[in-house]
Amino acid sequence: MRRLFITASTVALLIALAMPASAEVELVPVDFAGAVTAGTELVLTCPEGYFVQFTAEGQPVASASFYRKVRKIPVAEGVPPQRVIADASGYPVGVAFPVPKGAKYADAALWCTSPEFTVSWSDPPPYPSLTNITINCPFTYPYLLSVITVEGDADANLNTTSDRYPLSYTTTTTGVVINSIQEGHRWLVEMTCSVTRPTTTSLR
Repeated sequence: MRRLFITASTVALLIALAMPASAEVELVPVDFAGAVTAGTELVLTCPEGYFVQFTAEGQPVASASFYRKVRKIPVAEGVPPQRVIADASGYPVGVAFPVPKGAKYADAALWCTSPEFTVSWSDPPPYPSLTNITINCPFTYPYLLSVITVEGDADANLNTTSDRYPLSYTTTTTGVVINSIQEGHRWLVEMTCSVTRPTTTSLR
């Protein structure tokens, strides 16, 4: 049995803490199991086009365990990465673990994510009259790539759509600003956010 301290459920919980109510995030696991050399680094790299996933606290979602023999006689377990590896543009594409003295074998895992995803935001009750409502992309995907929907809902019930209407808004590099919403109405924003700053925009 693998004794990694990161599980799929743990990853889901960590990411959920940093995400809005509805988000489509593609996660790709990178695993390692094999021989290592003490005093060196164990490096895990995301597939091309993917980046290191971070927790709400800004830590890479990655862990390693080291052993003297194959999954026997542990030297160190649940070791976090020593550093994050960036590509030529400065984006996080991998992590490195220090291999401790006496270690000859390791299990390690890293979770990577796609550079963009679609997110939906809506306001919680109560629903007061508001102006200049700012909705930003999550910090792990800080740049606005495109706006899909900015709507108001007259009865504040998102399960019905017949009373939806478009809201006036402006865009920033990190999200949207809704000009105003009536009391008792609910707003809904759906947008695509990105790890990288877009070179072209399709915001309206």
